[in-house]
Amino acid sequence: MGIKSNGFTLIELMVVVVIIGILAAIAIPSYQEYIRKSQRADGKSFLLDLASRQERLYTQYSSYTSIVVKPSGCSGGGCGLGLSDNQSPDKFYTVAITTTPAGCSPSATLCTGYVLTATPNNWVDTKCANLTLTHTATKGISGAQSVDYCWR
Repeated sequence: MGIKSNGFTLIELMVVVVIIGILAAIAIPSYQEYIRKSQRADGKSFLLDLASRQERLYTQYSSYTSIVVKPSGCSGGGCGLGLSDNQSPDKFYTVAITTTPAGCSPSATLCTGYVLTATPNNWVDTKCANLTLTHTATKGISGAQSVDYCWR
């Protein structure tokens, strides 16, 4: 009669380790990309909200604004977009507004155009980097990927 073994062989154990390694090599990058896409969604929705606010302001004052955060003691078009800070709702992006022509304001030379730029906060997005949106609804990025990929 032979000796009966009740355990795993080293080969069986190594096969399991290799399978787990392959699954991890596929799953981890996919999960990280899913996280980046959800963070990008925070920035995109914030830019769209700000564009909507810009259009409402333009309807009232015939000018866009470069002011995101509401200054104390302001009135009318000088209040800008009236937000409490320039961070996206989930704090993944910081937004800045550039208006055209240079040096314009609702109370002086009217602003006829703008570019909204969302910059990632404390995380790296090499594919899309900064997200931009203009007064003509032109979407843009500063990363290595296509605009369609980053804005879908």
